[in-house]
Amino acid sequence: MTVPLRAARAALVREVRESGTAERALWTAVVALAVLRVWQGYKNAGDLRIIWYAGRHLLDGVPVFDDPGFIYLPTSAVLAAPFALLREGHGMGVGIVLCCVAVVVLTTASVRLLAAPGPRWLAPAVSLLVLASYPGGDLIAVANSEFVPLAMLPFVLFAAARGRWTTFAVLLGISIAVKPFLIGLLLLPLFALRLRALVIAVGIPVLGSALSLLLVADPGGFFEVTIPNLLRGQEKLENPSNASLAHLLDYAGVPDGVALLLRAALVLIGVGAALVRWRRTAGDPVVRVVEAGSLLLLTSSLASSVVWSHYSLLLVPVFVIAARAGAVTGRTAVLWPLLLPVVAAIGYPANVPTVWGTVMVRVGLALVLVLLVLAWRCAVVPPADTRLPPGSRRFRLPGVEPAQR
Repeated sequence: MTVPLRAARAALVREVRESGTAERALWTAVVALAVLRVWQGYKNAGDLRIIWYAGRHLLDGVPVFDDPGFIYLPTSAVLAAPFALLREGHGMGVGIVLCCVAVVVLTTASVRLLAAPGPRWLAPAVSLLVLASYPGGDLIAVANSEFVPLAMLPFVLFAAARGRWTTFAVLLGISIAVKPFLIGLLLLPLFALRLRALVIAVGIPVLGSALSLLLVADPGGFFEVTIPNLLRGQEKLENPSNASLAHLLDYAGVPDGVALLLRAALVLIGVGAALVRWRRTAGDPVVRVVEAGSLLLLTSSLASSVVWSHYSLLLVPVFVIAARAGAVTGRTAVLWPLLLPVVAAIGYPANVPTVWGTVMVRVGLALVLVLLVLAWRCAVVPPADTRLPPGSRRFRLPGVEPAQR
């Protein structure tokens, strides 16, 4: 047995021995619910099939980019090639299990790495809640490849909070190479003036894509088919499963020109609030990174053409840090009721319209309100713990000490 496997087994044994009755009961419930989610997802697994076929086409020498549903970087097709060696049904089963594991990794790592010290049962409790929620079940049901960036999210944020920008850049670059879901976080090293980290994070997917184009049968298709689809958006705005701001405005009958201006305003609000929050250096660095990062991720998601319900899982880190000093989610009671339309999504299936709109209209509206409240509390009326005392420097470059008088 290799050293990493021995270390993993030892850590698992130690974890079981140190766990109490409540924690074991919760982990048992997590496993039971995970099995149910895997069974539900195995019957669908629609999005994962696009990746499987891309890998299969690459192995067979068939053009990869002819599929209009493939709106990924070329690296995704290369990374999917080993996965495509499995039979389609087996591949879907493996992918569904990995999606389920990713949800548990996202929640457990967020609690263990980012949240304030608390009881050991908190990690399985959050995992159980997210697995039972509509977004958690939706990610597993559709088997979206975004499970990889979601699982990496707490580790990316933790690396930035610890000032390990090279680690942050490598992890973020790998996640973008799989799928550019966390692309909004590229602004964090720019805020911190860590240009080397920015170059690494951008360079990994760019170099990986360039090398991947050498392996596919139709490299020109990426520029002729995939990039236009990426810019245009995969789905029409009328898709009832779309929770983007563009869909909300289209649902409300807002003219296209006005809708474009409102989307641009949302970007300015979100990025501006993230920058203001980043420049406020007082308080807990974990809270600073998670709040600024969450604002960037929500902004980049909601301003895009298509938002699925599982994009709500990007909120897990910012809500699990609620007990940390100065955390906005711990000081803003109105944020928690806004999660109800997202977590419960009453009215499933998503394409059933009601007097209040479809489920995704309500989910999208809730996410927009969460973003606006976060922006207001982070940038305009922040908690006192994050405010600098009078006479302090409002912003100082990382690693640069104030000049001595």
